[in-house]
Amino acid sequence: MHKEVKLTKEQLLDMLDGKVIEKRDVDGVTHRFMIDKSSRTKKYFKVYYDLLSKRNNTVITKLSQIVKAESVEKAVEEVKKKYEGQTLSIAVNKIIERRM
Repeated sequence: MHKEVKLTKEQLLDMLDGKVIEKRDVDGVTHRFMIDKSSRTKKYFKVYYDLLSKRNNTVITKLSQIVKAESVEKAVEEVKKKYEGQTLSIAVNKIIERRM
């Protein structure tokens, strides 16, 4: 069940300034509203990569994955973590920044 809570323009501006606004709905339940100002911005990257056999360096399969990361390097690290400890190596072909 969704309850409607009305905020004034001043309260919305206070939220943009980082203040926490408390408001009661029609049932008397108190809700707290705030805007989280994250210091780290995360982006989405689509990483296209090949899984290679370590023995003869041949392509086993071609894959792609969407990764949420701070930078391209962190996105590649995230994909490599997925296959850590296996007898495969990864060759990253292309990385595209995605909006979601």
